[in-house]
Amino acid sequence: MSAACEVLYCYHENKEFGVGNSTTFTNLGRHVGVLVPRVSDPLVSVRQLAIGAIQSLLQIQLLYQGTPRDDEDAMISALSVLKERVARDDPNALFSVVSDLSKVSFQLINIIKTFINLYLIFEII
Repeated sequence: MSAACEVLYCYHENKEFGVGNSTTFTNLGRHVGVLVPRVSDPLVSVRQLAIGAIQSLLQIQLLYQGTPRDDEDAMISALSVLKERVARDDPNALFSVVSDLSKVSFQLINIIKTFINLYLIFEII
């Protein structure tokens, strides 16, 4: 997990994105889908790294959409709070974290639907 986080962090920090130029990060759903089960891992460090990796992926997605690097998204920033909450081994706390993470995932689904609609519009043109 730590290697995945480092790769995502380096990619996020060093990749040149065109502000205002929207492109598609096609593997976002697959990558998030691989990481989400790690949020409930028995090891606290793995849970925290998984949330950090998901946060990096979502930040990369914003950059692919053409959002300036210094713009903050409230839902993505809220993942930092979840990272602190997964440090507890209380099952109720973990359930709450997974529930809150699903709210971010719902936002992700809306992003994907928007991309599909844009693709269909440009496909027709």
